[in-house]
Amino acid sequence: MHPYDFARPEMEPFVPATARTVLDVGCSTGKFGEALTSRGVEVTGIEPDTEAAGVAAQRLARVIIGDFPATAQDAARPGGYDAVVYNDVLEHMAEPALALDATRALLSTDGVLVASIPNVRHVTALGPLLVRDQWRYTDTGVLDRTHLRYYTRTSLHDFFTEAGWRIERLEGINRCRRPEAGDTSGLRALSRMTGGRSDSFFFLQYAVVARP
Repeated sequence: MHPYDFARPEMEPFVPATARTVLDVGCSTGKFGEALTSRGVEVTGIEPDTEAAGVAAQRLARVIIGDFPATAQDAARPGGYDAVVYNDVLEHMAEPALALDATRALLSTDGVLVASIPNVRHVTALGPLLVRDQWRYTDTGVLDRTHLRYYTRTSLHDFFTEAGWRIERLEGINRCRRPEAGDTSGLRALSRMTGGRSDSFFFLQYAVVARP
């Protein structure tokens, strides 16, 4: 199985229910797009990994092999896309702002950008840094060794707004659970005690929906 063969069901609700055409940038094996296809969406994928793209081609309407935004012109379609999706992709780019700029021309009149981006304030990154003075890169997760950019909720908000995008939704996703039976009562209690200020430590990623 490909290491990035993820369905990402938690991101499906962020794609508008009215969307009929979607561009999935960094689609990997197309598993997320396949789920959208099952609800009647025509999904085009962009993927630089040829092996993953080959699998995605069996799941999506169309797959373009290459890096974004270099492939933006190849992906363009009449009328644009109702949504352009970046699931854990922007943090891998040296210049993610260029991707946002290229996205504008690809969207339909009411189209939106949908993204999930790792939260560097997550306990798996911040805990070892504060407690053990360690910042260790890993194969996957918040400190994936291929990440070039790191974001918190605040810096993520600033990144989009400074690039000229209006954020409609910015929500934490994939929240930590206590190991015993998946219980979250302790985290909810901590959230109440801190007035919600502790929440940002427990969301693995943030989901963003934005318009130009």
